[in-house]
Formats: sequence, structure tokens, C-alpha cells
Amino acid sequence: MYKFFSLLLLLCLTLPALAATPQLPDSPYGMNNWDWTDADLRELKAAPASWARVMVDWNKVEAEPGKLDWAFYDAAVEKLTQDGLHILFTVYGPPKGSLAPNSELPDPAKFGAFVKAAAERYKGRVSAYEMLNEENTGIWPRVSDRRASVYVPILKAGYQAVKAVDPNAKVIMAGLWQFPIYYLEDMYRAGAKGYFDAINVHYYLNAIESGP
Repeated sequence: MYKFFSLLLLLCLTLPALAATPQLPDSPYGMNNWDWTDADLRELKAAPASWARVMVDWNKVEAEPGKLDWAFYDAAVEKLTQDGLHILFTVYGPPKGSLAPNSELPDPAKFGAFVKAAAERYKGRVSAYEMLNEENTGIWPRVSDRRASVYVPILKAGYQAVKAVDPNAKVIMAGLWQFPIYYLEDMYRAGAKGYFDAINVHYYLNAIESGP
């Protein structure tokens, strides 16, 4: 199974060291991964990085409506915190039952409730939360879902959910795919100011290579 790793830079984000865990040298860089095997951890520790981006698949956690299974993420968080890493949770993949009417994006209230459940469970261990991955920008969302006015209520709900539970955790906006500057401007027009702690840009310089 081919795995794609990417370096992650959190813009304008500084966090205190995690307590009672060994610390890697301070670094704004990290690694993105879906699996977080022991081999992945060795690769990360060999790099000048102190962040781990964990892709939290809402569909996977809530495979059955109303029942949350965090086992996979419990194990990942345990491994990463033991190595003194900062953790960024990226919440993506809303289940069908969580979608807003006539949209492929989540209902803000349902999204907020899920994020709050995560923040309650991992308070003090997850340093930052990313509100969706790239579902709101790029070439894949349907046109009606690419509007900042659709995404900002989701961002607000996630921000309020995290801060109500863990005020020290940072909230990162969804990744701006190839950095459409107009979208950031539209977010501010839609009331996003004060509802995120860092701008998040997914800027791909090269084509993603595929393999066996």
C-alpha cells in the first residue's frame, strides 16, 4: 500500500510544550498520516519535526449512527504523546446522516457536536483541531458547497465546541487548496473573524506521485 506523506506548516501558531512528556526540538513542521504505524513514527522522529497530523475520519468513528468508536485514535494519540509530539486532529468525512440539507458538507450543529466529543475525550493531549480537510475548496466540492458562506457556520460551530471544552487548544480553518485568496476574503465577509487561530494553506508544488 503506497503511503503519501507531506510536511505540514502551521502558520502563525505557537504552542506551549506538552507537560510530562519528552520533547523534540521545537519545530513548526510535521507529518501527515492516516495510519500512524510504528514505522511511521520512526520516520517522523528521524525528521526535524514536532507535529503529527492525524486524519480523523468521522465516517470511521461513527460507522453506526449515534455510536462513536474512538479505539483507533486512542491508540494513535497514546503513541504520539509518548514521543512528545504535538497533535493536530483534522476532522473530515462527515457521515451521510450528518450532512446539511442539499449539501455535501456537514450540518454545523452536528459537526460541532462531533468536534466537542473529540475535544472532551482528548483534552490536553490534542493541541489543535482542523475544521475539515479540503472539502470546501479545490476542484472536487460541488460548486454550491465552495461558497465561504456555507463553510463559515461550520467553522464557527467547531471553534465554539473546542473552546468550550479546551480553551488552550488551537482551531485551524480547513485547508485552502492551492490558496484561493478570494475565498479567505469571502470568509471574513461571512463573519469568520475571531473563529480560527491560524490560516491553513494546502499548497501543492508538485504532482502527487502514485505507486503500487
